[in-house]
Amino acid sequence: MKRSFVFVTLLMALMLVLAACPASAPAPDTGAAADATATEALEEPTEAATETPMAEETSEITGTTEMTDTEGMTDGEEMTDTMDMTDTMDMTDTMDMTDTEGMTDGEEMTDTMDMTGTTGMASDGMVMVTEDDELGEILTDGAGFTLYLFTQDTQDAGTSTCTGGCLENWPPFIVDGEPSASEGVDASLLGTITLDDGTTQATYNGWPLYYYVDDVAAGDTTGQGVGDVWYALTSEGEQVP
Repeated sequence: MKRSFVFVTLLMALMLVLAACPASAPAPDTGAAADATATEALEEPTEAATETPMAEETSEITGTTEMTDTEGMTDGEEMTDTMDMTDTMDMTDTMDMTDTEGMTDGEEMTDTMDMTGTTGMASDGMVMVTEDDELGEILTDGAGFTLYLFTQDTQDAGTSTCTGGCLENWPPFIVDGEPSASEGVDASLLGTITLDDGTTQATYNGWPLYYYVDDVAAGDTTGQGVGDVWYALTSEGEQVP
């Protein structure tokens, strides 16, 4: 009984003490808040740092790709343009050379006078006298190309002994009808013979008249004395010595 009284007395004293003390709110957990703030501060720079390099890398990659594509396209286009221009120039140069430089001596002579058949060259039939610095006065056609006689022919025979391969180098002076005389030419010495192919070759003083294939320009006399049988003619119809 006595112990129960003491216990009750102590319990009541304890309740009075607790009732006298003011109720206080629990202190905030400052440690947790600090951790949260630090975490957020760390996360923000991390995200910023992460976003900035990625953006820069993306820009750099994009710029590099565009530059590579542009440069590749430019190089390809330049190469194509260069090749096209080269091909065009090469083709142009080839055509120009074919039109002018590629012309042979025989073709140049063909442009000056028309070819007739396979045995000779036709002209306007004019025979004229031309002054040569070395040979003096010689017979030429109306375009100034030197005319030659062949000593293997027989004068006034009415035939030509230059046949086959001879005609390739010494085409006959072919006329349509009768030859005509220019000033200084004796018209009475002009004549013609008929060749095997039916064409008409002019003669002078009984000598059949020929061109020389290596005479590529008016005034050339490269056939003079060839083989000691081919000679230019004087206005009298004799061979030039």
